[in-house]
Amino acid sequence: MVGRILCWSGGAALALVGGCVAFRALASDETQIRWMIEDIVEGFNSAELRPVMNGLSPEFIDRTTGVRRADLREALIYTFFQDVDPSTKEFLYRAELDTDALAIELREDQVSADVDAHVTFFVKRLGREELFWDARIQGEVREFDGAWEWTATTNVNHSERRRVR
Repeated sequence: MVGRILCWSGGAALALVGGCVAFRALASDETQIRWMIEDIVEGFNSAELRPVMNGLSPEFIDRTTGVRRADLREALIYTFFQDVDPSTKEFLYRAELDTDALAIELREDQVSADVDAHVTFFVKRLGREELFWDARIQGEVREFDGAWEWTATTNVNHSERRRVR
């Protein structure tokens, strides 16, 4: 009896996982791109490097600054470890993606797209959140092995970012 219950439970878990994988795979390209960007934002907010880096191709470059994937990785590592509240150990930054303003335009080749994103960054200072950067990010994404990744940012308003330290 217990064996049957475990077998059914295992089968149900596999069906659930398989259903989630199929659901993600069958979603439109635009939806998959939005999910990739949301994963990056969620990874940033939880100060987790992997979800952020998973959304960037190995050849990623910010064409407005020349910053490459490895440079961004190092900056994120520094930020995730240094910019924390000393008493709570909470990460001081938070990002919000404006999904209503997110524009995704698939190119004719169907494996690349142009993206225009609005992401608002906040920093916590003295117990309250302040606007750090009202980011406007334009760039290119491409599908590699079934996953969408940023290949380049082409226009980013870096000069409007507040200097905090």
